[in-house]
Amino acid sequence: MLKLEHESHTFRAARALLQELRVLSEQLRSIEEQVVALKDRRARVTQALEASRLALSDAERKKLDDECESLPSQRPTLTRISAPARALIDRLRSDLDKTWRVEELQCYLTSRGQDVSDKYASNTLRKLYEQGLLVRIGRGKYRAKDTILSIEGLDDMDIE
Repeated sequence: MLKLEHESHTFRAARALLQELRVLSEQLRSIEEQVVALKDRRARVTQALEASRLALSDAERKKLDDECESLPSQRPTLTRISAPARALIDRLRSDLDKTWRVEELQCYLTSRGQDVSDKYASNTLRKLYEQGLLVRIGRGKYRAKDTILSIEGLDDMDIE
């Protein structure tokens, strides 16, 4: 670094600003890391809330949904359970040790008068998997976790 015999007042001020910029950059980096960690935590809490919401009674779920309305604009999106999804959950509950294929569950729904596409069945199973209610065994193959037994209160109020 070039050594000046006499630093001007402007040069000293510029160096002070440079030092402040370094400090601010480090603080900003730290805050950005905290924001990432908070967003990850919010996603995990939202997922846990969604899973526990499924186990609530109708009245409790309605009350919780009303309370969620007061959250800031980035509030978690809580899903409703459609009639076909409810039927899939009931079928999955019937045998926790069985590995279910999408095609089997789709045929089950069809036999119950709920004609759904294979894409709908796949997406519904994927969502249940993402909520921690299923284990993915392989492509298009799922097994229910014990947590699926705790889902209560699935009634017509939840149909979208």
